[in-house]
Amino acid sequence: MKKKMLVAALGLVLSAMSPIGDYVMDAPVAEAHLLSSAQEKAIGQKAVNELESQTSTGYNNTLDYMQNRLLEFNGNELWMAGTNPNSKRGLERIKSAHTNDMNAFSIAGGWVYVNDGMMTFLSQVATDGSGGPVNAWDNKNIYQMSSLAHVVAHEFAHWAHEDMLRQYDKQR
Repeated sequence: MKKKMLVAALGLVLSAMSPIGDYVMDAPVAEAHLLSSAQEKAIGQKAVNELESQTSTGYNNTLDYMQNRLLEFNGNELWMAGTNPNSKRGLERIKSAHTNDMNAFSIAGGWVYVNDGMMTFLSQVATDGSGGPVNAWDNKNIYQMSSLAHVVAHEFAHWAHEDMLRQYDKQR
């Protein structure tokens, strides 16, 4: 059982660290859509302001570590805002939303949040195979980190695939 879980965890880590290429358009710029990059960012900023007026948020060392690792291994598809001279789009620094809801989400313009409830859930189910909970985050715990990599990579893929822009295009 432990061996199967280890293989599954390694698969998640490797899939999170492999290029997202299949999910990225050839020209990852917002101008190919009805919204410009500036409009996308403005819509996202408004949503972020609303969220952060209602929910406490903050930065988290584990999330920073995961974002940096995913950017390192997917540099052609993911980049921070203002760091790619060929694109006006970019990811913002990932944040934790201090709510018990088990969720992670992305917002137009490159913002990504992971709720504390999701972090708690992942720490409780990402075990060493013995079935007991792992109570504290440990960047060296492959079970925790592969689970988190999967969640964060999924949210980054929404941005890389321009899902919000495509949804807006469909509504118009």
